[in-house]
Amino acid sequence: MRCGIGSVIDQLENDGRMVFIIPGSTFIKRMIKEYHPRAIVGVGCLLEVKEGLEMADSIDMIAMGVVTSKDGCVETTMEWEKLLEVVELVPGDPLTASSLAP
Repeated sequence: MRCGIGSVIDQLENDGRMVFIIPGSTFIKRMIKEYHPRAIVGVGCLLEVKEGLEMADSIDMIAMGVVTSKDGCVETTMEWEKLLEVVELVPGDPLTASSLAP
């Protein structure tokens, strides 16, 4: 059984968004090279989002971040509606990258 991200992934993919659950910024860079998105939306703890936004800025990539409600790799929580609201702010078909583990 997937955590709350399961239904959000389904909704984003049904809307034509690409979703990746990733281990870190190296993977993000590889996905950007492969898929050439117009923008990315990242999810993670405050430090991960900050680092992701800095990395995106360094390569001139439009990026937005959503901070989780609870840090950590186990039982991570967040306001899923907030993620969907942020994704809707990004025009086109962005690569939506998440660092949350199911």
